[in-house]
Amino acid sequence: MKKTLLMPLLVLLLTACMPPASDAADQGLVEQAAAEATAILKQAQATALLIQAQAEATAIMAQAGAQKPTSTPHISKPVLSAGGSSTPIATATISELKIPASTTEQAQNVEVERVGFAADGGLIIIQFKAPSEVADKWWQGSVSVVDEASGVEYREIPVMPKIGPLISRPQITGQIGNVMLVNQPPGLKVGALVTVILGNYTFEHIQVQE
Repeated sequence: MKKTLLMPLLVLLLTACMPPASDAADQGLVEQAAAEATAILKQAQATALLIQAQAEATAIMAQAGAQKPTSTPHISKPVLSAGGSSTPIATATISELKIPASTTEQAQNVEVERVGFAADGGLIIIQFKAPSEVADKWWQGSVSVVDEASGVEYREIPVMPKIGPLISRPQITGQIGNVMLVNQPPGLKVGALVTVILGNYTFEHIQVQE
Protein backbone atom coordinates (compact mmCIF):
# COMPACT_ATOMS: atom_id res chain seq x y z
CA MET A 1 0.00 0.00 0.00
CA LYS A 2 2.81 2.42 0.92
CA LYS A 3 4.70 1.54 -2.27
CA THR A 4 1.60 2.24 -4.34
CA LEU A 5 1.24 5.76 -2.84
CA LEU A 6 4.94 6.67 -3.19
CA MET A 7 5.07 6.21 -6.98
CA PRO A 8 2.48 8.90 -7.81
CA LEU A 9 4.12 11.29 -5.35
CA LEU A 10 7.53 10.75 -6.95
CA VAL A 11 6.14 11.40 -10.43
CA LEU A 12 4.41 14.54 -9.16
CA LEU A 13 7.65 15.89 -7.63
CA LEU A 14 9.67 15.24 -10.78
CA THR A 15 7.04 16.96 -12.90
CA ALA A 16 7.06 20.01 -10.63
CA CYS A 17 10.85 20.36 -10.95
CA MET A 18 10.74 20.42 -14.80
CA PRO A 19 10.30 23.81 -16.60
CA PRO A 20 6.94 24.34 -18.22
CA ALA A 21 6.81 23.06 -21.78
CA SER A 22 5.40 26.33 -23.06
CA ASP A 23 8.32 28.35 -21.58
CA ALA A 24 10.95 26.14 -23.27
CA ALA A 25 9.14 26.40 -26.60
CA ASP A 26 8.86 30.18 -26.27
CA GLN A 27 12.59 30.47 -25.53
CA GLY A 28 13.43 28.45 -28.65
CA LEU A 29 11.22 30.68 -30.80
CA VAL A 30 12.85 33.83 -29.41
CA GLU A 31 16.35 32.53 -30.17
CA GLN A 32 15.33 31.50 -33.70
CA ALA A 33 13.73 34.90 -34.37
CA ALA A 34 16.83 36.72 -33.13
CA ALA A 35 19.09 34.67 -35.40
CA GLU A 36 16.86 35.31 -38.42
CA ALA A 37 16.70 39.06 -37.68
CA THR A 38 20.50 39.25 -37.43
CA ALA A 39 20.91 37.48 -40.79
CA ILE A 40 18.38 39.80 -42.45
CA LEU A 41 20.13 42.87 -41.02
CA LYS A 42 23.54 41.74 -42.33
CA GLN A 43 22.08 41.05 -45.78
CA ALA A 44 20.39 44.47 -45.84
CA GLN A 45 23.63 46.22 -44.90
CA ALA A 46 25.57 44.43 -47.67
CA THR A 47 22.84 45.25 -50.20
CA ALA A 48 22.86 48.91 -49.17
CA LEU A 49 26.63 49.16 -49.67
CA LEU A 50 26.38 47.54 -53.10
CA ILE A 51 23.56 49.88 -54.17
CA GLN A 52 25.53 52.90 -52.97
CA ALA A 53 28.64 51.88 -54.93
CA GLN A 54 26.58 51.20 -58.04
CA ALA A 55 24.82 54.57 -57.76
CA GLU A 56 28.11 56.44 -57.37
CA ALA A 57 29.65 54.75 -60.41
CA THR A 58 26.51 55.36 -62.49
CA ALA A 59 26.51 59.03 -61.51
CA ILE A 60 30.17 59.37 -62.48
CA MET A 61 29.57 57.83 -65.90
CA ALA A 62 26.46 59.98 -66.45
CA GLN A 63 28.36 63.11 -65.50
CA ALA A 64 31.20 62.15 -67.81
CA GLY A 65 28.81 61.58 -70.69
CA ALA A 66 27.14 64.94 -70.14
CA GLN A 67 30.38 66.91 -70.08
CA LYS A 68 31.34 68.73 -73.23
CA PRO A 69 34.68 70.35 -74.06
CA THR A 70 34.66 73.94 -72.81
CA SER A 71 37.23 74.94 -75.37
CA THR A 72 38.49 73.68 -78.69
CA PRO A 73 40.37 70.49 -77.85
CA HIS A 74 43.91 70.00 -78.98
CA ILE A 75 43.66 66.87 -81.11
CA SER A 76 46.83 65.45 -82.57
CA LYS A 77 46.88 62.96 -85.40
CA PRO A 78 47.12 59.36 -84.21
CA VAL A 79 50.33 57.47 -84.80
CA LEU A 80 49.73 53.93 -86.04
CA SER A 81 52.08 51.17 -85.01
CA ALA A 82 52.25 47.41 -85.44
CA GLY A 83 53.71 46.68 -82.04
CA GLY A 84 53.72 49.96 -80.16
CA SER A 85 54.32 53.69 -80.56
CA SER A 86 56.91 54.92 -83.05
CA THR A 87 57.81 57.70 -80.59
CA PRO A 88 59.40 56.54 -77.29
CA ILE A 89 57.91 58.27 -74.24
CA ALA A 90 59.93 58.37 -71.02
CA THR A 91 59.29 55.24 -68.94
CA ALA A 92 55.94 54.33 -70.47
CA THR A 93 55.47 50.71 -71.47
CA ILE A 94 53.85 51.46 -74.80
CA SER A 95 56.20 49.14 -76.68
CA GLU A 96 54.71 46.16 -74.82
CA LEU A 97 51.30 46.56 -76.47
CA LYS A 98 50.86 43.86 -79.12
CA ILE A 99 47.95 45.11 -81.20
CA PRO A 100 47.66 44.76 -85.01
CA ALA A 101 47.95 47.93 -87.07
CA SER A 102 44.69 49.60 -88.08
CA THR A 103 43.72 51.07 -91.41
CA THR A 104 44.31 54.73 -92.29
CA GLU A 105 40.55 55.22 -92.69
CA GLN A 106 39.89 54.06 -89.12
CA ALA A 107 42.71 56.26 -87.82
CA GLN A 108 41.03 59.33 -89.25
CA ASN A 109 37.89 58.49 -87.26
CA VAL A 110 39.64 58.08 -83.90
CA GLU A 111 39.93 61.30 -81.89
CA VAL A 112 40.64 62.35 -78.31
CA GLU A 113 38.10 65.02 -77.35
CA ARG A 114 39.21 65.76 -73.81
CA VAL A 115 41.32 64.58 -70.89
CA GLY A 116 40.11 65.71 -67.47
CA PHE A 117 39.09 64.50 -64.04
CA ALA A 118 36.12 62.88 -62.28
CA ALA A 119 35.30 61.83 -58.71
CA ASP A 120 37.01 64.89 -57.19
CA GLY A 121 40.26 64.19 -59.01
CA GLY A 122 40.41 60.55 -58.02
CA LEU A 123 39.81 59.41 -61.60
CA ILE A 124 41.21 60.52 -64.95
CA ILE A 125 38.59 60.62 -67.69
CA ILE A 126 39.32 60.36 -71.41
CA GLN A 127 36.56 61.40 -73.82
CA PHE A 128 37.01 60.10 -77.34
CA LYS A 129 35.37 59.32 -80.65
CA ALA A 130 36.02 56.06 -82.45
CA PRO A 131 34.24 53.46 -84.58
CA SER A 132 32.54 50.87 -82.39
CA GLU A 133 34.49 48.01 -83.94
CA VAL A 134 37.73 49.76 -82.94
CA ALA A 135 36.70 50.82 -79.42
CA ASP A 136 35.37 47.32 -78.66
CA LYS A 137 39.00 46.11 -78.61
CA TRP A 138 40.03 48.53 -75.87
CA TRP A 139 40.20 46.81 -72.51
CA GLN A 140 42.27 46.81 -69.34
CA GLY A 141 45.92 47.29 -70.25
CA SER A 142 45.39 48.75 -73.74
CA VAL A 143 44.33 52.23 -72.59
CA SER A 144 46.63 54.60 -70.73
CA VAL A 145 47.68 58.20 -70.13
CA VAL A 146 51.38 59.10 -69.85
CA ASP A 147 52.58 62.29 -68.17
CA GLU A 148 55.11 63.60 -70.69
CA ALA A 149 57.04 65.54 -68.02
CA SER A 150 57.56 62.72 -65.52
CA GLY A 151 56.99 59.62 -67.64
CA VAL A 152 54.45 58.26 -65.13
CA GLU A 153 51.83 56.06 -66.79
CA TYR A 154 48.22 55.76 -65.60
CA ARG A 155 46.52 52.66 -66.99
CA GLU A 156 44.29 51.05 -64.34
CA ILE A 157 40.59 51.07 -65.30
CA PRO A 158 38.53 50.75 -62.08
CA VAL A 159 36.02 47.90 -61.95
CA MET A 160 32.70 48.38 -60.11
CA PRO A 161 30.35 45.63 -58.87
CA LYS A 162 27.63 44.75 -61.41
CA ILE A 163 28.87 47.55 -63.71
CA GLY A 164 32.29 46.23 -64.58
CA PRO A 165 35.15 48.34 -66.01
CA LEU A 166 34.36 52.06 -66.18
CA ILE A 167 34.49 52.40 -69.94
CA SER A 168 31.61 53.30 -72.27
CA ARG A 169 32.17 52.79 -75.98
CA PRO A 170 30.42 54.67 -78.81
CA GLN A 171 27.58 52.71 -80.39
CA ILE A 172 26.87 55.09 -83.28
CA THR A 173 29.05 57.31 -85.46
CA GLY A 174 29.93 60.60 -83.81
CA GLN A 175 29.00 59.49 -80.29
CA ILE A 176 31.48 60.35 -77.53
CA GLY A 177 32.87 57.48 -75.48
CA ASN A 178 34.43 57.64 -72.02
CA VAL A 179 37.06 55.67 -70.18
CA MET A 180 38.27 56.28 -66.64
CA LEU A 181 41.66 55.56 -65.11
CA VAL A 182 42.75 55.59 -61.47
CA ASN A 183 44.72 58.77 -60.72
CA GLN A 184 47.20 57.10 -58.37
CA PRO A 185 50.05 59.05 -56.66
CA PRO A 186 51.86 61.24 -57.54
CA GLY A 187 48.71 62.15 -59.43
CA LEU A 188 48.12 63.93 -62.71
CA LYS A 189 47.58 67.71 -62.50
CA VAL A 190 45.52 70.21 -64.48
CA GLY A 191 47.55 71.73 -67.32
CA ALA A 192 49.93 68.79 -67.70
CA LEU A 193 50.77 67.60 -71.20
CA VAL A 194 50.06 63.92 -71.70
CA THR A 195 50.20 61.22 -74.32
CA VAL A 196 47.00 59.20 -74.64
CA ILE A 197 47.17 55.56 -75.72
CA LEU A 198 43.93 54.07 -77.05
CA GLY A 199 44.71 50.58 -78.21
CA ASN A 200 46.96 51.02 -81.24
CA TYR A 201 46.49 54.80 -81.44
CA THR A 202 48.82 57.35 -79.86
CA PHE A 203 47.85 60.99 -79.27
CA GLU A 204 50.64 63.27 -78.08
CA HIS A 205 50.74 66.65 -76.31
CA ILE A 206 47.16 66.64 -75.00
CA GLN A 207 46.63 69.22 -72.24
CA VAL A 208 44.77 68.02 -69.15
CA GLN A 209 41.66 70.08 -68.34
CA GLU A 210 39.71 70.43 -65.11
